[in-house]
Amino acid sequence: MAKGWKQIYPKDCYRVLLMISGETGRSFPKVVNIIIREGLVHSPHLKKKWKLPESTSQAFLLTETPLASHKPNTKEEMKNQRILEEKDELFRRVLEQWPLHEDEKWKQTWIDQAQEWKDKLQSAKLICERGESFS
Repeated sequence: MAKGWKQIYPKDCYRVLLMISGETGRSFPKVVNIIIREGLVHSPHLKKKWKLPESTSQAFLLTETPLASHKPNTKEEMKNQRILEEKDELFRRVLEQWPLHEDEKWKQTWIDQAQEWKDKLQSAKLICERGESFS
């Protein structure tokens, strides 16, 4: 019989992981994986050979998704909001894949696309910032 999440994690850890999951909109398993990765990147107690490189950090995925102060009223506002959400999701996926790709052309393509959206989306801004360090 498989154990449930509550049986695997101590109560205090489980509570915090649930809070992070709820506030960021990330699934519980994804939050657990990100937290583990961050520990392997930043833990001062690990030997250097066990640590992951800083470039593999995914902490940016744990930023809270701010709730809109009002619902779009018109069809055009709703369409624009949907486009923003779709672009944000796309750029977030690109950020997740960024450390896995070594192809400079692939990265430059996404940097170019993100330039248009960097003032509207945090995820696009992060791609542009990675592009600056990439150049």
